[in-house]
Amino acid sequence: MISRGKPDKNAMVAITFSLPGEVTGPVSVVGDFNDWDPYVHPMTKGPDGRHAVTVTVPQGLTFAFRYLRDGGIWFDDPQADEYDARGGILHVPASDAGRPAAKDSKDSKDSSDEPEPVSA
Repeated sequence: MISRGKPDKNAMVAITFSLPGEVTGPVSVVGDFNDWDPYVHPMTKGPDGRHAVTVTVPQGLTFAFRYLRDGGIWFDDPQADEYDARGGILHVPASDAGRPAAKDSKDSKDSSDEPEPVSA
């Protein structure tokens, strides 16, 4: 299961990856966000038997990821947004929340500064 949080004041989003208790042994989530290093985000087994870990990424990021289980067993999450040769792909949408108002105003102003077509 993949759970996406809301962007914080620094435009970072917490993504929680969790796996059912049927997955045995140590398991890590690896991907573009941690240079595919299995030691950076090991999952911990909770009292309910599920393995989980939370990673924080910038909003607007699209990244590839996979799970790596003990014994070098790689597997994908069925809840990924899409898949490619690297594994699952997750899109963290950009949001207007947390963006500076001046930037939004400038973006809006830029598009309205274009001249209107003149009809003859």
